[in-house]
Amino acid sequence: MLCHLLLAPPLVTSQLPPANGSSAASQAIPQREKSTTAPTTPCARAFAEQSNNRPTICAIEQEREGVIYKLHGAVEIYYETYALRSDEATFNSDTNEVTASGHFALDGGPNDDHIRASHGNYNFVLETGRFYDVTGTTGLRFRANRPVLTSTAPFAFTGKLVEKTTPERYLVYDGSITTCELPHPNWLFDARKIEVDVGGNAKIYRSTFDLHGIPILWFPYATHPVEKMSRQSGFLMPSVGRSSTKGNILGEAYYWAINRMMDATLGAEYFSLRGWSQRGEFRARPSETSYVDLNYFGVIDRGIGTPPVKEGGENARLNAAGTVDGFRGVANIDYLSSFLFRLAFNEVFSQAVYSEVKSQAFLSKSTNGFSLNGFAERYQNFLSTTPGQVITILHTPSFDFSGVDRQIWHTPFYWSFDASIAGLSRSEPEQCPPSGLSCTPPFRTANLLGRFDLNPEISLPLLFQGWSLRPALTLHDTYYTERLVGENDQSPGQAVGDPIDRHALETSVEVRPPGAGASLR
Repeated sequence: MLCHLLLAPPLVTSQLPPANGSSAASQAIPQREKSTTAPTTPCARAFAEQSNNRPTICAIEQEREGVIYKLHGAVEIYYETYALRSDEATFNSDTNEVTASGHFALDGGPNDDHIRASHGNYNFVLETGRFYDVTGTTGLRFRANRPVLTSTAPFAFTGKLVEKTTPERYLVYDGSITTCELPHPNWLFDARKIEVDVGGNAKIYRSTFDLHGIPILWFPYATHPVEKMSRQSGFLMPSVGRSSTKGNILGEAYYWAINRMMDATLGAEYFSLRGWSQRGEFRARPSETSYVDLNYFGVIDRGIGTPPVKEGGENARLNAAGTVDGFRGVANIDYLSSFLFRLAFNEVFSQAVYSEVKSQAFLSKSTNGFSLNGFAERYQNFLSTTPGQVITILHTPSFDFSGVDRQIWHTPFYWSFDASIAGLSRSEPEQCPPSGLSCTPPFRTANLLGRFDLNPEISLPLLFQGWSLRPALTLHDTYYTERLVGENDQSPGQAVGDPIDRHALETSVEVRPPGAGASLR
């Protein structure tokens, strides 16, 4: 939000060099194609039209002593994808190294370097050099004075001295680094030394973090992974802010890259008017079909108002899925300690006023026509911020076992079944409508109300000239461990330990005509 690239935290480009790019000074340097940028000067057009890969040299005055060229005035040197401009330059055509001064400008390369300096030297073959009084960028290309991004994470830097020690490594001394546009970036790191490995890490030594030109924080050492797929443990950027209800806010977090499939983030924030908050997240991806995401947020509240009212609490959320030995499991679990905590500290309005909390988990497996399912659910609906004013419904445990139609021995009859066992608990507080009507009395079952269902079925499928006739007989048996006292009894709305066993016999006949492709005889 501080600049157009701040939402993507990497400080430097993650663009890797071409596969045929240079890798070491001691290795042969394969030829690269010329820049596709439209030529803007006669020298650039001459370089674009030539068929060989020799450097093109232009200047108002030129002197040659063997392999050494001394150039004066409007110097331009083009080599492969590079373009160098300056007022004065000395070029060695044997080593392809140039020393230049006066409006020094270097553009091109696999990372689209754009360097402006007072003077410096550069080796086009080794792609190394030293530059002084530098302002530069990588990962973007300038077209008609308009920057065009060529990387998902470009960066800009300044420095009294900048060394390019390898094609992918920069050393910046007494300078700065940012992802905002120069010369007036919204934020930057001002450091004594910065080591940047394109596609690796950015290491920042003895730096200050400046926001709109104002130093905010000082770091003796900071590092940031800049490779797109890389993760590295370390402290994250501190958070600083101001809230009318929380006061001054200062927070910090630590990111832990446990291994390739797991990571965690732990952090805390201090609210000057309220107290401390704790945050945590654990993520895991054991396989392509399984994942775990656990989030936690809590506040230890000192209270607000006179007398102080404490609104602290906890909120935890677990989302997970996986497959083990043929069992498929999914869990969406949400825990909220109090509705008052959600109203006070949730930062999203639509979530803050949502009074329901739902948690579900199931486990299932199907094999050879049989299906086994386990299910658990917890539902809460907070009626107000008053403690205890919540409707709670708990389904646990719940198991369902069923089987498809199977033939009984060698007879024409088939059988199937559906059986379940479930536990239920429900509680409701007394509810009094604001209109002054009579209040609804509180209701609560036992801690675990049992329900058992058994539904066996026998059928006789018959086929006649494409027609299907299936008479079936089903027995329904349901057993409850408690029953609800009726309105005419002494204690209305109360569950008592008086079991109920209900039986029902169901008959059905299913008739289906021939399908679209069938014919009658």
